[in-house]
Amino acid sequence: MIHPTISKRYRQQKRSFSKIVRILFSVAGIYWIIIYLMQWMGKISDYELRDYRSGQTWIYFILLTAWGVEYLRESKRYKSIMNHANSHRIPPDEVSLENIEGSLPLFAIVYPIAHGSWAWIMPIVNIVMLVLSIALIIKQYAALAIASIR
Repeated sequence: MIHPTISKRYRQQKRSFSKIVRILFSVAGIYWIIIYLMQWMGKISDYELRDYRSGQTWIYFILLTAWGVEYLRESKRYKSIMNHANSHRIPPDEVSLENIEGSLPLFAIVYPIAHGSWAWIMPIVNIVMLVLSIALIIKQYAALAIASIR
């Protein structure tokens, strides 16, 4: 559906970002299994379980925000392609990278495709959200590891 000039610069970013977000959701989800097993084994109390569960809120908030923003940007990407295709009466798969020059920052997910300062904004935001999620996940697992040693 997308012209090869667009696909070549965009698809790999999209695939990588989506895979990282899915992995982080999985790692955050496994945490739930572990905390309930630890409670069942008597390693953590009901009170501690509540604290461990509440620490997950920020992780999911950040990951869902990253996923949601990219979902909205995805619709804008396709809209820019469709608008150009409709205005020039050509099929959407014939809209090349050169035709949507003004919309190129929309296609940047983890690194910019266009030049200029605006091209860096969303890749930086996405990377910061991923790094924050990773840091919070590590923090949660570290706290759990300390609790399991006791």
